[in-house]
Amino acid sequence: MSERIDRGIGGGNLLLPLIIVLVVAVVAGLYFRSRMDGPGPPAQAEQGQEIAESSESAVDALVEVMLFHPSSGALVAEPVELERLPDMQLQARASVAALLAHKRTGITAVLKDIRLAALYLDSSGSAYVDVSPVGKRKYVRGSVWQELLAIYAIVDTLTQNFDEIKEVHFLVNGKKAETLAGHIDLSGFFRARMDLVRQ
Repeated sequence: MSERIDRGIGGGNLLLPLIIVLVVAVVAGLYFRSRMDGPGPPAQAEQGQEIAESSESAVDALVEVMLFHPSSGALVAEPVELERLPDMQLQARASVAALLAHKRTGITAVLKDIRLAALYLDSSGSAYVDVSPVGKRKYVRGSVWQELLAIYAIVDTLTQNFDEIKEVHFLVNGKKAETLAGHIDLSGFFRARMDLVRQ
């Protein structure tokens, strides 16, 4: 055989593997490109699912609380939505703060003149509510009935929204106090009085 024929046969042997490598590279390239682009509709479905989940979590972030306001000589129940907080003590504190900040409370004797300083719970089901007169006042003004309704507005808001709270004790400026507005003895514990709530 001549040298020319030998070289032609050897060169042909390299051509076949080269064609196979090129075909594999093209197929692999097309496959990876289709994976990178991804199909359109499922991605939109995932976005829709994320939006639905975020709106559900926004609903879960709220909790309905019943506030008890003094109004025309009785307590009136009103549902409000508050931010859901991680523990009951914080949620109870937020509920009383919402009661004291509510527009109805702003025109109510006794309640409009106090602010919530602190709220603590113990393991026996007692809530300790520490209030302070607003501004530089030493005392809060109001009639016996107004003071009674103010006390039970807080007591009923706590006991009716939190099953664990059975009774409420009041402190004024962090200390045991005899009275809030000069009429009702604050030395004991207060339990719910639903007879004061207008039906």
